Amino acid sequence: MPLIRVTDEGTHIKDRRPSRHKPITLLWAIGRLAAEQGRTGDHLVEWQTFREEVGPLLRDFGLPNSRVTPQYPFWHLRSSGLWDVEGIDTHEGTPTPSQLAAAGARAGLGKDAAKVLRRSPARAEAIGLICSRHLPDVDRVDSHYSAAAHIRGLGAPHLGPDQLSNLLCLCPNHHIEFDRFAIYIEEDWTVRRNSTGAVEYELKLHADHVIDQDHIRYHRALCGHR
Repeated sequence: MPLIRVTDEGTHIKDRRPSRHKPITLLWAIGRLAAEQGRTGDHLVEWQTFREEVGPLLRDFGLPNSRVTPQYPFWHLRSSGLWDVEGIDTHEGTPTPSQLAAAGARAGLGKDAAKVLRRSPARAEAIGLICSRHLPDVDRVDSHYSAAAHIRGLGAPHLGPDQLSNLLCLCPNHHIEFDRFAIYIEEDWTVRRNSTGAVEYELKLHADHVIDQDHIRYHRALCGHR
């Protein structure tokens, strides 16, 4: 899969400006893939989960006054050659959210794309290509990139749920440290260094993102703290 295909994917034009829906969705999918390292099987997610996770990103980082329509990238990214949709037959136009929910539709990076993007250098290159071509004016002050990090790991032995309540939005460095139990989160949302107990920072919370404290306690216990 040539990475240039990531930037060649066509985007809808609104008010003479290309929509950000597809690029934002691809960044979300790449971040999710990084969080699922070691997980077997496909990387498709159900429509409801997709809407809950991607919808807020489209609202916060989409074009000003742009409608939040996560069903658009969920369905139309198929034309990129990077994306698979399962559970719903070919449909004229874009399926409605209710049609996607009723069909139990799932979507995400295809197996070939996921195989390439599992490699950190490939992910970094893809993210750079997407941001430079499609999102040049988004978050340019500090050039930060965040990824979705599962609190309780997916699959055995942790069996964490693939839900928003089991996800944190972390920078790549803190994501790795969290997965390797180098940092943990207290009940008051302060983040501590496991080796020293020193407070690193306080987790910023969003009213629309409710985190399950049971998952936080589970991760903290794995770090040796109650």
